[in-house]
Amino acid sequence: KSKKKKNQKKESEENPNLFVTIDKSALERSNRKLRAEFTFNNFVIGESNRFAFITSMKVAESPYSILNPLYLFGDVGLGKTHLMMAIGHYILDKNINTNVVYTSAQQFTEDFFIYTKKDSKNIEFFYNKYRQADILLVDDIQLLENKPATQEEFFKVFDYLHKNNKQIVITSDRPANDLKLMSRLKSRFQWGMPVDIKSPDKDLRINILKRKLDFLLSTPSDVPIECLETIAELFTNNIRELEGVFNKLVAYSTLANGPITMEMAERAINDISTQKEKIISADYIQEVVSKYFNINKRDLKSSKR
Repeated sequence: KSKKKKNQKKESEENPNLFVTIDKSALERSNRKLRAEFTFNNFVIGESNRFAFITSMKVAESPYSILNPLYLFGDVGLGKTHLMMAIGHYILDKNINTNVVYTSAQQFTEDFFIYTKKDSKNIEFFYNKYRQADILLVDDIQLLENKPATQEEFFKVFDYLHKNNKQIVITSDRPANDLKLMSRLKSRFQWGMPVDIKSPDKDLRINILKRKLDFLLSTPSDVPIECLETIAELFTNNIRELEGVFNKLVAYSTLANGPITMEMAERAINDISTQKEKIISADYIQEVVSKYFNINKRDLKSSKR
């Protein structure tokens, strides 16, 4: 054995790429139907999403508890899907044999249509796919609106899993009561814990950009803080949009084969800004008014306006 170890050591010194340590947990995450980077460790916490993070961690640590279903809602690009998938990763890391099923409301609708259209026997395959879940993660439940037949089938799946003490996590762009779904389905969503994720404040937006710097650049400290502050100041509501302009900035730096500068930041901001067509619609007016008075656009349109 000692001779074999000596030979391996000699070979590794001659060819350092021959013996590579494989991160098995990272390999497993990449093979799941969950985005590998959407973990709790990669989630940047601020005042606007702290409660959502804590609640999601609680569900991940103790699924099938009273927080069932967990209903995460908020505007586009605020981290709902990230937290949902982080729950899935956390549970699978503890027990790889857990049957974590991730789907979107759109995919659920397509599955139902395909399996019922082909042959009536296939409906059992459809039911088994979702009823055998230990953890069911459903993204963008609002996409079930105006689909009464699919709503009925989702109601059956939901009731079956809940009665059998299986964890359900749902995301939506609105509170359950604001959705155009059957009443009994909306009431089910409020059995557990509805959690609203707010728009990120400036400090959180800057911290998100700093985290991206650590991932994308070998020397993140070389980036002027003014670049991050300028981007964070102008892109306030949508994290995806915030990250989009930052990715464009990094791309400019890579193409120029030089450091990131304020000139590059301004160019990236202008590129993104010119793509956004400003139409003076009712929706745009609501957005501007909500931003100016620092209130939620949903509240502006709700009964408590």
